[in-house]
Amino acid sequence: MQLVCAQSNPFPSSPNINLQLGPFYARSTVGFGTSVTYTDNVDLKEHHPKSDTLVDFGPTIAMDVGLNQGAGPTVRLPGGEEFSVRLNLNVGTTYSVRSGLVQTYGAPISANATIPLYIHYLGWTVALSDNFNSTRRTLDTTFGFGTRDIPVYDNDATLSAYQSFGRITLTLAAVRSDQIVQDHQFGDQQYTRYSFSMTPSYAINETLSAFWANSYNITKVNTSNGQNSQSWSSSVGVNGLITRQISGSVSVGYTHNTTEGTNGAPASVNDGINNAINLNYANPLRPETSYSLSFFHNLDVPTGLVGSSVTEAYGANFVISHQLSPLLTLAPRVSWIHQNSLQSVAPAETVDIITVGLGFTRQFSSHLSASLQYNYQTRNSNINGQSYEENRVSISANYTF
Repeated sequence: MQLVCAQSNPFPSSPNINLQLGPFYARSTVGFGTSVTYTDNVDLKEHHPKSDTLVDFGPTIAMDVGLNQGAGPTVRLPGGEEFSVRLNLNVGTTYSVRSGLVQTYGAPISANATIPLYIHYLGWTVALSDNFNSTRRTLDTTFGFGTRDIPVYDNDATLSAYQSFGRITLTLAAVRSDQIVQDHQFGDQQYTRYSFSMTPSYAINETLSAFWANSYNITKVNTSNGQNSQSWSSSVGVNGLITRQISGSVSVGYTHNTTEGTNGAPASVNDGINNAINLNYANPLRPETSYSLSFFHNLDVPTGLVGSSVTEAYGANFVISHQLSPLLTLAPRVSWIHQNSLQSVAPAETVDIITVGLGFTRQFSSHLSASLQYNYQTRNSNINGQSYEENRVSISANYTF
């Protein structure tokens, strides 16, 4: 969860490059980031944990290129249509004191690129975007396995459109998501998902809207023993400024999931309630302090647990952001996630993950910021070898030129 300080940044930043040639302009910000992290259980093992120190460093680049002026890079076509293009690129290198350079994408680099295209035509705003990410990450946070440092490739291609009809706004979207895991041990986590959604919303007032979100999903697991599935969900809720001090969203709905049978695993049908509450509270008597509280309950496909094709999950997150000074922010947080298998080809796993953290962020100037983070995480599973505890301390710094 990303926190925004209650007060404005006393060091407003400006682009490193601000080029204007007639209607053409280019803006970019270039920086450098580094961090040092110590963990007492680098492999997230239940028995005989090993410690390690990880050093991350690399440049940060953000660029906007376009024609004309306005809120973003915009080009107006002869027919009156408009489109804009934005490119963000982050690269980094991780060095392990125990293992040396961590190789990713054939080199010690992780890349995240997003290229959206916006088109405005006949009252509709159409957005076409593609996001590719190559990284190494801890599977525990995504799949429920206690395994760290697995190379994963993600790609999301999205086509969406929306139009307003007075107080009513209609949003349509189609998304293809691909997840590729190079380690064959986790081949059942390699999948392609197609998602189609339609969400009408109604503006109750200037700050609060009611919505009805509907989606249909097709998930194809790219292994011979994977269980493909189809699901639909529908939920209603409100979003925006709920009271003077409370903002966020509240929704409740229903999910229906059908999983195919394969390799001895039976087909299954699972139905259940899905709901989500995300609230942010700003104390009017102490504007330097804000609170974020969220709850969720859903049925997740593909798997979140060992040997599972459908997982039920619920949990809560609580974060406080307190500005000790205009330049120093304190952010304690705690989270809890409970997962249990609804359909499993192995002994059904049930797990509870609890995370407690404390962070300090310091803005030294418009160019330099730093943070100190401590995290404790425990995973309790009913399957032997899938539980662990970890203490993690990280110091990071970011500089923009």
